[in-house]
Amino acid sequence: MSETNIFELLIDDPVELKLVTMKSDLMILLTSYINDNSLTQKEAAKLMGITQPRVSSLVNDDIEKFSIDKLIEMALKLGFEMNSNLNVSCSKENPYSFSLDKKK
Repeated sequence: MSETNIFELLIDDPVELKLVTMKSDLMILLTSYINDNSLTQKEAAKLMGITQPRVSSLVNDDIEKFSIDKLIEMALKLGFEMNSNLNVSCSKENPYSFSLDKKK
């Protein structure tokens, strides 16, 4: 049985689907970090350089209020490390890779 992305049921455009899925994944990462570290919304806001109401929007899955770049910035402020690699000489199928990892 294959895993279904809930957004596949709602979004027909494959580009929009990828972007919304990435935003959702980033929001899950940030919310999990907040919960795993028992942070209050006020504490999380201070660490990420945003207001408490923005943290509320984050944990309540208000996906439309966030851009991908802002979510990445918030992850970096929480101590995640961004790794990206562009390799134009490799296969055309996978010329770019991206990951966010927790600093050790």
